[in-house]
Amino acid sequence: MSSWSPSLLNNMNSRHLGANDPMPPINPDVYTVFNLRFCPYAQRTILFLLAKQIPFENVNIDLKNKPGWFLAINPLGKVPTLVRGSAVIYESLICDDFLEEEHPETKRLLRDTPLERAMDKLLVERSKFFYGPLHGLMKVKTQEDLEKVKGQVQGGIQILGDELRSRGTDFFGGSMPGMVDYSIWPWFERFNAFAQLSKIDLNDPTLQSWMSKMFEDEAVRYYRIEDNDHTEFWRGFAQGQQNYDILYQKNYSQKL
Repeated sequence: MSSWSPSLLNNMNSRHLGANDPMPPINPDVYTVFNLRFCPYAQRTILFLLAKQIPFENVNIDLKNKPGWFLAINPLGKVPTLVRGSAVIYESLICDDFLEEEHPETKRLLRDTPLERAMDKLLVERSKFFYGPLHGLMKVKTQEDLEKVKGQVQGGIQILGDELRSRGTDFFGGSMPGMVDYSIWPWFERFNAFAQLSKIDLNDPTLQSWMSKMFEDEAVRYYRIEDNDHTEFWRGFAQGQQNYDILYQKNYSQKL
């Protein structure tokens, strides 16, 4: 993305700070996002900021070893946490609604009418039928359970594919990605990793076409994690050994 510097991407791929790390300097005049690079929920808000061209700084947090100063900012210890000045906002969809209302001068990501916006929020809620069991694929112990969960994932895919077909547009937001697209995208970016680990297919031509178009979006391209890195992370997650710093370690080793 032309208006975002390589230094921002390096910062987003930085080491995740833990309990023994001091709090970094926080600029009160711009947004700071407390993030976890592999977190799909935090990715929602990062994509909103990028798509809206809103300047921000990024701090990665080790959620397995949370710093005390982070818990002082957000007692729930969740990402994304969005901070500017004395304002502290968390929960990805709440952050995104705030950014839409706070910055009317930027690209609009919510649709025009109250009914359209309400229906979009309901669709994001229903998308849990897709990404909820997708996470469950990493926890199944038997082939029978695997097939059951795969069926649930396919049911969620059907919901989303049918809705996009009913809208008759390239994106859920119309001719360009909008709130729904960015809210559900993180799990589709990870789909190839889940497919490799669990042998599940995206048997929906409409969503396959949508995915191809989403991969061309500037915000998505800028923040994208490659399939092999997602696969490495989720393989570790399934074993209880998730490594948040895969990208940091890769970048560091390349500089040696």
